[in-house]
Amino acid sequence: MNFTGLLIALLMVPVLVGCGPEKTKTIPEELLGTWKTSDPKYADTYLGLTRDTIIFGLAEGPPKVHPVVAVEKTQEKGNLLYGIEYQGEERESYKFSFYYDASGGGTLQWKNQPGIAWTKQQP
Repeated sequence: MNFTGLLIALLMVPVLVGCGPEKTKTIPEELLGTWKTSDPKYADTYLGLTRDTIIFGLAEGPPKVHPVVAVEKTQEKGNLLYGIEYQGEERESYKFSFYYDASGGGTLQWKNQPGIAWTKQQP
């Protein structure tokens, strides 16, 4: 490889590294809080996000609180996609993925249910 080719390759490394997913171990500030939907099949349920836990509030029984292992932020088809890896009750690992739209106070849509919007509840 000649000097010019090597220089171009070295200059491309920071560009390519910046294009990958962002990873962290804590949930970003804009996602913190309690999220609910008006969809009737999810009545009396909620999603709670703290810096280091994900909480599934169920219609029956106590909420399921899980520690967050990792958070990944990427772009997919022009949408902001978050993937939260968390630890289950038996220490197994799960990933919960959703799209986030910051407009209008913010909405979440599960990746596997894009037609249902979840909005942040005011304290």
